[in-house]
Amino acid sequence: MNKANLIKDSTELRKAIAENPELPIVVMVGREAVCDDYGYTYCEVVRCAVGEILDCDVPWSEEVYSDKDDFEEDLADYLCVSDKCYAQMSDEEFEKILEKKKAEYEPYWSKAIIVTADNY
Repeated sequence: MNKANLIKDSTELRKAIAENPELPIVVMVGREAVCDDYGYTYCEVVRCAVGEILDCDVPWSEEVYSDKDDFEEDLADYLCVSDKCYAQMSDEEFEKILEKKKAEYEPYWSKAIIVTADNY
């Protein structure tokens, strides 16, 4: 028989919880782990880190953001595409609007223990 490697070391998660007992835990599962044929899927790769997650919907994607740089880049792209008037602005004017829009999302960024799991 071959070992299935379903059991994962929880040292990293226990440490994150012990150091941050007040933080919520968020579990994010990657596309490779999704399987419609079964109720549960066991993941080969499981990681844990303390980070931030955007806890609100965005109009341009169903993606869940846990990286502020990725969020800012996608927000800027969305603004450029969604409203033609932004194309007429200077870089400085656009940057001011981008900063204002980013500030609207700031209250929705939450620190959390983020567990990611996938099969890749």
